[in-house]
Amino acid sequence: MEKPFSAYKGPEPYVFICYAHRDKEDVYQDLSMLDKRGVRVWYDEGIPAGSSWRGEIATAVSGASKFLFFISKESLASTHCLQEVRFALDNNIDVLPIYLEECTLPAELALALGGVQVLYRDTDSIYLERLEQASKHFSRIADSTLPRPHRSDRKAPLLVLIAFAITVSAGLGWGALHLVSLILPAFKSPEWVLSLLSILLATGVPTSLFLAWMYDVRPAEIRRKTHRPAADKTEVTAEESSRSGEITVESAIPVDKSIAVLPLTNLSPIVENAYFCDGVHDEILNQLSKISDIRVVSRSATLQYRDTVVRTKDIASALNVSRIMEGSVRYADNRVRIHTQLIKAEDDTQLWSEIYESEFNDIFKIQSDVALKAASAMQAKMMPEEISRIERPATKSIEAYTLFLKAVARENEQSNRITGERDGWIEAGIRDLEKSLELDPEFARGFAQLGWLQILKRYTVAFNVEESNQLLVDAKINAEKALSIDPSIVYAYSVLAFVAFERHLWAEWEELELKCAALPDAKSGILLNFAERLGRVGRFDEALEVIDRSISLDPVRAHNREYRTYYQVLGGHYQSALDSAERYLSAGGDQSAYHLYRGIAYYFTNREDKALKELEAVTGDLSGAHLNCPIFCAFLHSRLRGIEAAEDYVTRQKSPVAKEFADFGRALGNRDFDHAFGNLKRYLRGGQVVSNLGEILDEIRLDTRWQMVVDYLATPKNS
Repeated sequence: MEKPFSAYKGPEPYVFICYAHRDKEDVYQDLSMLDKRGVRVWYDEGIPAGSSWRGEIATAVSGASKFLFFISKESLASTHCLQEVRFALDNNIDVLPIYLEECTLPAELALALGGVQVLYRDTDSIYLERLEQASKHFSRIADSTLPRPHRSDRKAPLLVLIAFAITVSAGLGWGALHLVSLILPAFKSPEWVLSLLSILLATGVPTSLFLAWMYDVRPAEIRRKTHRPAADKTEVTAEESSRSGEITVESAIPVDKSIAVLPLTNLSPIVENAYFCDGVHDEILNQLSKISDIRVVSRSATLQYRDTVVRTKDIASALNVSRIMEGSVRYADNRVRIHTQLIKAEDDTQLWSEIYESEFNDIFKIQSDVALKAASAMQAKMMPEEISRIERPATKSIEAYTLFLKAVARENEQSNRITGERDGWIEAGIRDLEKSLELDPEFARGFAQLGWLQILKRYTVAFNVEESNQLLVDAKINAEKALSIDPSIVYAYSVLAFVAFERHLWAEWEELELKCAALPDAKSGILLNFAERLGRVGRFDEALEVIDRSISLDPVRAHNREYRTYYQVLGGHYQSALDSAERYLSAGGDQSAYHLYRGIAYYFTNREDKALKELEAVTGDLSGAHLNCPIFCAFLHSRLRGIEAAEDYVTRQKSPVAKEFADFGRALGNRDFDHAFGNLKRYLRGGQVVSNLGEILDEIRLDTRWQMVVDYLATPKNS
């Protein structure tokens, strides 16, 4: 197997790769992923012919910011690998062990690597994400929108060195003290100077011993001992936190400042008040998300744990968080009773708990107080502007807020159901929000939510071009109004990005998307929308980067996993797509779509026998999968089973959209590009941005008629 790329050479931070050559097939796949994601990598490809192997390795290891050790029976039996690891440890290079298979470390390595974070390639469902994140935290400056790694306590040895210097002075000084006593009279120094020097020398030894105890000085390392309150002990040392970033340690508790807020239990006696309980849950999530030092998983990730009997530790492991918040809400007779508690997942320790009882009018103070006290219990750093945003009431009108909560609850309940009804949940929500804004014309989030529902209505309910265009105009007006009141409303930026995208205002669209994504409370769904639009204009690798952020906020949602697989296929990352398909299926993804993605990946890596087996396993109608899946399926039928099989597949489609897309895939598979471009012209006339429909096949993009798609995308639209 050929080496996938040239090793990095230069002054910038990079990661060093240590592996056994018999493992290169697995290792090279991972290195290719890191290289494509912008991680600088040095591996043994970088040794020039005729140079000193040992010298080159020593230079590369000593200059690395991180050392990735791929552990297998082969690498543990390799003298070269073991020498490289020992050299890295001796030079205080951060080592990340990556297990390719189950094996036992030699006693020496087990001792040296004890307590550090490890990755497991074959058993970790999000291994590639963890590997990329760990490498990026050390190989280049982390993106400002990603969680920052903790400050390393390797700076602490400065204090120990100071103490050591004092100790050396004490050891040598007693011998020199007599000499000093002879010199000082020449400078006419008072007698107390000699006494002071004696005292300073005498304190050197106990000072050094104290600091050595504090920093746990050992022959091979200096480690800060962590002293925390008993209620918030953790097995992650400061050194381990500095190495980890977002990487899960052995206990599966990755970082201290990550939280999942479980759905609150509704104790209200009136069933119709359930919207209020869901609204409080949403608001606590929103408030915590405004703190950039805390990673808050999305609401959608926690819904499966409503009224759950799953252990707290297991929930935290599944969601990759260290803290869980749970509680209950009772709303009756204009009074609220809210009980919340923050739990350390590792040992089920309660870190903070409080019961609030008050009039409904105090709901904003309660929600803000919950967020701020939970953040304080997590020892999160809060900027003044973040505290100000949290403490600012959403609206001056409680009645307006009630209508807003009803509209949001209706969307949360119904958003996965596209009804096309003229008087369905979208229009009911729009009416509630319009009433809400009449009560408070300065309700910024109300304007943003109204614009969002108008965007949804355009895609699901609008039946003609004139109505569709007017909804875009209205959504833009409402989003701009929201930002004029509060420039930090994430949904307002998302609405404006939708409008700019539909109008082909590409520079404006990208600027708005980036502003939206940079806000700490950008939700998983909003990021996924951004990724989807990046993909629609053929920017697949960028889409994958945004999807990874979305997954970090909602690691259990199958939709996230499917989009990752989908854009890896379109971007030509076929081996990664095979891996992602497994995670998509394990997250509850559509089984037929799982086989289809694998079939496409196998086909484009010249494994047609495997592709055919996967295609034969596609027995469902793919209605629960990505809209473009019928294109893939018809394409494979054409290429693997023939024209008649492809035409039969097109005929069997029940949905007009699925039939249209399947027909396009059949044309691509048969290389009937006249027919395929006829389909594309219809899509463009309908106002669709469709560049990725042809990305599956290089041949169609080489056709001169593909220029019409390029021209269409480059032309702004007035409507």
